[in-house]
This record gives sequence, structure tokens and C-alpha cells, in this order.
Amino acid sequence: MDISALSFYAGYAFCQAVYVQSILESDALMVPYVVDWGEGGPHASPYPAQTQADAVQLQIEAIKAIEHDSRAWSAGRDGLLKRSDGSEIDVLVITAGAEGVKHNLEVMHMYKTTPFTLVGNFIVQPPHDAFLEEQGGNRNFFSNFVEGVKAHRFSDSCMGYVENKEK
Repeated sequence: MDISALSFYAGYAFCQAVYVQSILESDALMVPYVVDWGEGGPHASPYPAQTQADAVQLQIEAIKAIEHDSRAWSAGRDGLLKRSDGSEIDVLVITAGAEGVKHNLEVMHMYKTTPFTLVGNFIVQPPHDAFLEEQGGNRNFFSNFVEGVKAHRFSDSCMGYVENKEK
């Protein structure tokens, strides 16, 4: 598996996160979820719990189980990112991993809740260039990511949020 598939899977999970966050009440937290890319196509499973920390732990355990079976996965949750001025902003946290890929991919995007608006640009970890170099220099990362978004049934809505993001 290479970066093409991984970025596609991350795009799909990003679209799911944008859709869910866009319909939540402003004070609600998204239930972490995992998309299993095993046979039969994508299968998303939510991991609710009494606290967000417990839900994230359930998500991590689900990812480990999928990794153990050598399948590809992508996942989404919300989180907080500390800014250089000490303030915090909400972020969508998307991760993806697969057999044969040394490091998991993490993509974050800042957002505001009322009204739901994406803010700024994508943040890719590990750094985009290092990840591409590790994966043989595939320069189609973002085009594959967008293809993953387009594979989701709410892609038009998601792309609207991306195109109208706050700078």
C-alpha cells in the first residue's frame, strides 16, 4: 500500500468528520470513529463513551485491532490545537494507516463551531515532504485526498466547506 491509497482513505474520513461536525450542536463533541477498509469497502464504526477521553481510547484500541489484521483504516475525531499565543482552537483530527506504510498519516484542519466553518489550511503530520519521500515521492497526495472526499456521499457539502473556509 502506498501514499495514494492512504491519502484517499484520509480524504474519505475527513469528509465524514466535516459532515458530522457541521450538523452537531455547537457545544457537542463528535463521537470518534474508525473506517475499516477491509473487504467489502469502507465500514465506519463509532466509539461512544461516557467521556471523550474514554471514546478516544476505544478508537485507539479499534485501530490496533485493525492493524493487527493487516488492513487499512482511517479515523476521525475532534480535538484542540494550542496556538502560538496560548489560545486553543478546535481541530478535526484525521488519521490513516495501512500495512506496509511505516508511519501513520495525520491530517488536521482547524474549525469554528458557530456557524461551522473550516479555518486555515490542512496540517499534515508527519511533514508532507518527509512522508512523500518515504513513500517514493508520490506528488498526488492532495489530488488523492480529494478523490477520497468525492467518494463519500456528502462530498458536495464537504467541498463547499473547504472552498469557503476562513483564511
